[in-house]
Amino acid sequence: MLFSKLGIRAITMDTIAQELGISKRTIYEIFTDKDTLLEQAIIEGLKLHKEQILSQIDEADNVIYAIINFVHSHHKIMSKINPLFFVDLQKYHPIVFKRINEKGELRDYRISKTLLEKGVKDGTFINDLNIELSNKFFHAVMDFCKPDGDIGEKYQIKDIAHTIFLPYLRGICTPKGLKLLDDTEFYKNIDL
Repeated sequence: MLFSKLGIRAITMDTIAQELGISKRTIYEIFTDKDTLLEQAIIEGLKLHKEQILSQIDEADNVIYAIINFVHSHHKIMSKINPLFFVDLQKYHPIVFKRINEKGELRDYRISKTLLEKGVKDGTFINDLNIELSNKFFHAVMDFCKPDGDIGEKYQIKDIAHTIFLPYLRGICTPKGLKLLDDTEFYKNIDL
């Protein structure tokens, strides 16, 4: 997607038309303006990303491998996105940013909930884990550690993971889960 590669502001409707080999008029017949096109592109990209992650979770041998795969996939995708994309989205397209946030497109609780449920089901996480509460906590920690926040600016992802996320993860693990963490060398595998 051109927007994520070069930033939103750098991409004009002429650039999109040229890249697609169609006229700008054709684009405007489908999308009323750049905001509409941008919003749909983001929604479709997020939908594909979520489907891939849910598939990876389903196919993983256990929830610990699923978490490792999730972190690596997410990091790989995020590293390909130009930081200007997020700056441009909030600064020049605040209505699109607001609508996507309101729709819950940027935050999908299903992924983390699916990980938690899989962990309880396969005996990796404690049986009486309150999945709803744990899921909300997980997302609160993600908000706390955002790159644009106080914590995210001062500390590397690796430090945040080792200080906040991993102790919590160990706390919800059964002995089987703790063994999986140690056997997979989770601490090394999670380093980014």
